[in-house]
Amino acid sequence: MLKNDRTIKILDNLIPAASPGIQYVVVDRNFIVFEHSNGFADIKNSIPLGAHHLMAAFSMTKTLTAIAILQLVEREVLKLDNQVSQYIKHPYNSKINIRQLVSHTSGIPNPIPLQWTHLAIHHEKFNENEVLSQVLRTNSKTDDLPGKKYKYSNIGYWLLGKDIKQFLYQKQKINSNQYIQMSLGWHIDEMDGSYYYKEGGGAGFHCEMRIYPDHGLASVVMVNRTSFNTREQLTELDKSILNA
Repeated sequence: MLKNDRTIKILDNLIPAASPGIQYVVVDRNFIVFEHSNGFADIKNSIPLGAHHLMAAFSMTKTLTAIAILQLVEREVLKLDNQVSQYIKHPYNSKINIRQLVSHTSGIPNPIPLQWTHLAIHHEKFNENEVLSQVLRTNSKTDDLPGKKYKYSNIGYWLLGKDIKQFLYQKQKINSNQYIQMSLGWHIDEMDGSYYYKEGGGAGFHCEMRIYPDHGLASVVMVNRTSFNTREQLTELDKSILNA
């Protein structure tokens, strides 16, 4: 693993030791190249944040959902132009298809906030099916006709992740952990060559992941503090790795 004192210094300056923490990881195709955590996972009980702690990834998971759907397409389990109603019940236009959910062109609304976030201590009592059903009842009308306009929708991907993907993987006994490759949901920017990125955030958490094809590297930063600028700080961190 790469020893980079400059990157560690940047991280330690970003997050004082007694504040909410940060995780930063850089990987290549096969190995962890660099990894560092700082700050607290639990301030009240003075528990330091480590690589073993789980943090909320929020919208970054949409990319993984898109990967899962496209793997099913590769296996000819489904087709992107199949209607969503073929697999699950929903209150929207019956012509909405999987391609439109994946590409955010279904016309399904995106109310903010969606109250699915909850503390770990409440997870056993959290009924996701009930919460999703309530969201669908409250937001039962589309904003646009299917396929007419790009409109980001958390509900659309919730349907993909919770219902279609889960149902089809169980039905076909496919293990989604077998597949990791680049798919839909990425943005493109430039820094020492092109890179792909996807951000996420909510409930005080912020995160961003990037892929640098020219360097054969990928990075992710995750932090549980509301004022953190992931775009700016990940750029600084990644530059210290790329220029090492």
